[in-house]
Amino acid sequence: MGVDAHQNSINRINVTQGTTNIDYGIVRGGDTAIVDRLLSQPQFNPPFQVMNLQDAIDYSRHLIRSTIDQMRFEPRFATVGGAIDTAVVTPSSSQFLARKELHCA
Repeated sequence: MGVDAHQNSINRINVTQGTTNIDYGIVRGGDTAIVDRLLSQPQFNPPFQVMNLQDAIDYSRHLIRSTIDQMRFEPRFATVGGAIDTAVVTPSSSQFLARKELHCA
């Protein structure tokens, strides 16, 4: 799902346009350089079309954690870090599995 809070819109982005065929894989945003490197050799990517929900959650957190860890050693400013929020969005529901609490100073 693509959620745009500014435009108050939600759209499904894992379907081939004009069909109901599901495209299995990863949609990413933000600073994707490290994840792009990890996914640059398709023969080593997981078989997304048979991945269960728990594996998909674990893999998404792995990619974020890998980005955070790699940025520690690269000569640039870190653009990712801290606690990882995890939400699951399905056609019928959405819920947070992990969510940090925000505190006003």
